[in-house]
Amino acid sequence: MPNFVLLDVPNFVLVELPSAEPPTLEDEPVHLNPVFGEVLDVLGLRVSSCDESERLTLNPQARRMLEPVLRRYGFERRPRTVGELCGLFEYCDRLDALTGIGIFQSALLEQWQQLAFDLCAQRSGPPDLTAIELYRRGAIDELRAYHQDQATLTVVGRAYRFVPGR
Repeated sequence: MPNFVLLDVPNFVLVELPSAEPPTLEDEPVHLNPVFGEVLDVLGLRVSSCDESERLTLNPQARRMLEPVLRRYGFERRPRTVGELCGLFEYCDRLDALTGIGIFQSALLEQWQQLAFDLCAQRSGPPDLTAIELYRRGAIDELRAYHQDQATLTVVGRAYRFVPGR
């Protein structure tokens, strides 16, 4: 895969390290937050072969791992289906990527956020600008109320479909 340079921001170069083998249709998603993959491993879930509507049963270890995730990203309840779990993880990855939180050091974070927010104004779909701004500001109680009001977990769960290479 090539390196990516953001033309309007020459200081940003996104480098994808070459992998030993190209991805296949069966490859599992790779998340920015490594805890997401760990939770899937603990549950023994292979996203590529799951039914998104399947009822999710969380074992005690997965529950313990998921609680900090729910707090960090402002969700009021645990996912009830595999689709909600996978949709939650995808949504949270987008929050991190669009805000740069946990990805960029503070020296680059403000510049990244300005660029990302300009791009966000042109896109649709979750997370929306309100959720992105609340997460960026660290207003997690407000974000939790917003997610609850918008039924975000239900929405992303119903919309989630495994797409290889996503």
